This record gives sequence, C-alpha cells and structure tokens, in this order.
Amino acid sequence: MSITHPELVKALAKSGADICSTMEASEAHILHMAVGVSGEVLELLGAIVEDDRDNALEELGDIEFYFEGLCQGTDAVIARTVVDPATLTKDPFTDVLIQAGNVLDTAKKLVIYKDGSKMPALRIEMQRFRAKLDEFYALAEFTHEDALAGNITKLSKRYEGLSYSDNAAQARADKV
Repeated sequence: MSITHPELVKALAKSGADICSTMEASEAHILHMAVGVSGEVLELLGAIVEDDRDNALEELGDIEFYFEGLCQGTDAVIARTVVDPATLTKDPFTDVLIQAGNVLDTAKKLVIYKDGSKMPALRIEMQRFRAKLDEFYALAEFTHEDALAGNITKLSKRYEGLSYSDNAAQARADKV
C-alpha cells in the first residue's frame, strides 16, 4: 500500500466534529487550561529571549492563572516546591518547557482520545511542572507572590466586575 503523508493525516486525524460531539464541558476546560499553560510558557520564553523581566513576570502570572484553572478542573491539589537555588545546577527553563508539553500531551490523551486512565498521569505531570516552575522562580529571582499579584491587577482591569466576556478578552483594557 502506498500512501502519502497528507493522505494518512486526512484518514487518521480525529475530526473536529467527532471531538466536539463527545467532549464534555469539564474536558473542554481541562484542554483549554492545558493549552493556556503551554502557550504562556512559550510567551515566557519570548520574554526571556528579549531580556524583558517585566513581561516575564506578566507571563508567569498568566501561567499561574491557567495552571490554577487546570488544578480546579482536575480537582488536583498541587503543592508548591521549596527550592534551594544553591542546589540547582542547570537552567530549569528547559525543564519548564518540557513539562508544559507533557501536561498538554497528557491532557490531549485524556480529552481527545477519551482515555480516562490518564487523569492520574495528568496530575503527576502537573506536579512535575509545578516543581520545575518553582525552580525557575528561584533561579530567575522572581516570586510566586509577585506573579499572582500582577495577574490579579491585570485581569481585574481587563474584566470589569471580574466577569468574563469575549469582548473584554479582545479589548484588553489593561493594555490601554
């Protein structure tokens, strides 16, 4: 049998219609939060490359927002890791990137492939992500508290009365 890669993808990729017809709201939330974590980690990478500490702190706040949403969506209680920077020997940001990918991939298997057995694995990946993110905080000399406070300030400006709307998300009143 001879098949091209585009033909293979067309034949095997689960259709959006099939995904939507079987996805529950709780699963959509988990996937949304996992996508958010990964996307914000990549934005943090951009801030690091640009040596923009203010933006890096903002992206850390956004990561914390999506991570908290993921914890709420999975009923996971993820403890922060106490880190001694003196014991860290390598750049933890690469590990943050890898762990964000692992969180997203495991969420995909849980939600898209409908593999309920992946929930414990997702919680393990979330704990690993939290640990690596805490290592990053320690080495980059950012504080978790500053990231949360900045995120609260930003999103309180963006969403009047702390009420979500697509219009407010697009208008970004905090950026004006």
